[in-house]
Amino acid sequence: MSTIVVLYENREVQTIPLKGRFRGLAWDPKGDFATLVGDNGKMLRVFSDRTVRELDSGTASNLRSVSANPNDGALLIAGNSGTLLYLGESKISIRALTVENLRAVSWNAQGTIALIGGNSGVLLKYANLSVGNLGYLRANLRRIAWHPRDDRALITSNCFAEQFLPSANLFHYDSDRDQLQEANRSQADLIGVDWEPNGDFAVVAGYDIVWHTGIIAKFNGTDLSPIKFENKQFYPVAVAIGESVAFCTAVTQPGIGTGSLRLLKDGELRTIFENDRYYFSTVAWNKHGSLMALGSPANRTFNC
Repeated sequence: MSTIVVLYENREVQTIPLKGRFRGLAWDPKGDFATLVGDNGKMLRVFSDRTVRELDSGTASNLRSVSANPNDGALLIAGNSGTLLYLGESKISIRALTVENLRAVSWNAQGTIALIGGNSGVLLKYANLSVGNLGYLRANLRRIAWHPRDDRALITSNCFAEQFLPSANLFHYDSDRDQLQEANRSQADLIGVDWEPNGDFAVVAGYDIVWHTGIIAKFNGTDLSPIKFENKQFYPVAVAIGESVAFCTAVTQPGIGTGSLRLLKDGELRTIFENDRYYFSTVAWNKHGSLMALGSPANRTFNC
């Protein structure tokens, strides 16, 4: 298995080939390097000069998501079978209270709390090296994005659980009130989510599982409103908001769609990279305006 790193900076696209499947990435708070995590416990660091250094995660589990603490750069890493790691000045394996595959992890803007989401609706809250269970939200949870100015978070989800039980596909969590609320229901798997830097709105992305059409929508704090765009075999699985709104796409099955990196600005969705072999799982901007995305032949909309 292989991975392609797509780096977009100064309006130019460059690629870095890697051995192994990498699924998640997180820029360090200064934006000088990105940490990548993947299958079989693989972890490495990609620096601004494009050099690559391997790191020891201390596990052989498949790692799926990583988040860097905005204060000190400490990493929280989530993976399959309840794998949860803290890598700061020390390396700690955290008992995650579940054996479900964990798919998403995200620190809040203050670096004091993190949320971890996974299959079967598992939602965990991490603080001070301890984990609490916030409940089971039924369907597989996909991504988590904290508001940039306060302790509220959005959590995306599949729209059906096992045996086709309907589920909300977007949740809103208020940490100050310790309150979790349903924010949206539809026949779409919502996957990617990110807040605008000032917190005025969030953008979510996914696809309608009945009509197999891509979906982009704006969340104003209470409701979702669709964003119109030309939709031809477009399956967005991640979104990142920086100088523009970036999306990366995967496919439901080979031959239907491509892996791509696209930018939405002033109502226009522009493709800056496209490939019919590598399908993407994650995308992120750093503070310097560089954009990075990870693609692998193994990625599908359901496993990103």
